[in-house]
Amino acid sequence: MIYRERLPTPLLRDFVERLWWLEGGADEIGAEPIPPDGHPEIVVHGGDPFRESGGSLQERALIAGQSTRATRVSPSGAVRVVGARLRPDAAHALFGAPQHELTNRVVDLRDLDAPLASALRGDVAARSRGEEMLEGLEGALAAAVSRIPRRRRGDRFGRPAAEAIRLADRRGGLVRVEALAQRLGVTRRQLERLFRERVGIPPKLFLRILRFQRALGSSGDARSGGWAQVAVALGFYDQSHLIRDFRELAGRAPGEWSPGDASLAAVFSAVRRDAGGPRAEDVAFFQDASEARA
Repeated sequence: MIYRERLPTPLLRDFVERLWWLEGGADEIGAEPIPPDGHPEIVVHGGDPFRESGGSLQERALIAGQSTRATRVSPSGAVRVVGARLRPDAAHALFGAPQHELTNRVVDLRDLDAPLASALRGDVAARSRGEEMLEGLEGALAAAVSRIPRRRRGDRFGRPAAEAIRLADRRGGLVRVEALAQRLGVTRRQLERLFRERVGIPPKLFLRILRFQRALGSSGDARSGGWAQVAVALGFYDQSHLIRDFRELAGRAPGEWSPGDASLAAVFSAVRRDAGGPRAEDVAFFQDASEARA
């Protein structure tokens, strides 16, 4: 299995946190349920699309909205897929759709942005190499950003949501909703309305997911020192608080959650996604690939 990720061009960094590429055979990639991570994703299948839990195959180009629970997809054949992990409020900026309408849904991009969907389905998905697919995805997203109406780019209503997301992320979810609203000069109800429209989930749940993802990223520490120690270090009230969040968001207790490094659950969570950005070896890989094509 190959999994690589890299930062997008500076033009896209207000919208896209990272670009990624996954490739491998169906027998190489585990299909453990993928926990929520607080981010929507744009996904383009160049190989065989993933199969969803109901049995249907995913579209060639799609957006997966915010999730509030672990979701299961599985390879239906040879996998060659690229994607863009969007910033939590970026799907609203790109498409203008209320994000609560996408929560816990996987949506055909043709329903949101026909020009972008056409570029991804007709050009990007047809490319034979993952690196080339990523280049095409980045170019198509840059074109989509250029089409954003001026009124959405300068949207004052959305600024508190963006500021709340940045503050919550810097604190790893360790901030109360009331304190967040007060810091931004809005009421709790206003903040909740902003998150419903711009992010798709309530701010309290968003903060829980941030803390939960930090716990996933510390799973190695838990194996050596125990989950009680991790719970204290990450600001949970106690170990039972951590276990409750794990059960609700991952579908099982922390001691029962141990996906393989080559599983979708690991790839699409803090187990493999370093909060500091793409791994150095992945950046070097893409630099080498780019130089080889020059």
